[in-house]
Amino acid sequence: MKQVAKFVVLGVLALAMTQAGAQAAVKVSMAGAGDMSFVDYTLDPPGIRFEGKLGYGGGLLFEVPLGQRVGFELGGLFLRRKMEATLAGATREAHMNFYYLPADFRYHLSSVFSLSAGAYYDIPVDDDLRKDYGVQGGLRLQSKGMTKFFVDARYSYGWKTFAADEREQHALLLVGATFGGKK
Repeated sequence: MKQVAKFVVLGVLALAMTQAGAQAAVKVSMAGAGDMSFVDYTLDPPGIRFEGKLGYGGGLLFEVPLGQRVGFELGGLFLRRKMEATLAGATREAHMNFYYLPADFRYHLSSVFSLSAGAYYDIPVDDDLRKDYGVQGGLRLQSKGMTKFFVDARYSYGWKTFAADEREQHALLLVGATFGGKK
């Protein structure tokens, strides 16, 4: 939890140091999410194979403009991730719940395209799972108008390792609507 607090404090300080951040209108996005894990490893012994499957979730994102084309985005998503475990021919699906906290700088290439780069922090809802953090990047396509509908594709790469030196890797597809902002 101390790492999350440091993350939030750094974001607030970055916003407070910019005049644009202090005067800008915050953009609020509601999003549904599809989450695909690229985990595929075998735990030896006992020979259990784990494979990532498509999960789902949703949440809110908040973007504060830092300039004409750049913004800082913080969010909170609930993700229900799926994995398939196979042992001796028997397969079972497992569900893991996470709070996914992204923090990105977003560069608006045009009124419909933007790129994002930043970090994320994964907090498991279940106590027996590990926390994870890492880097992420993405591309967003959004409509014009007062309410902007968007599709946002992101790739995240975890810095923590788990079994067999594997790292968490996910493709996240967000679909939703953005409200507020000056444009």
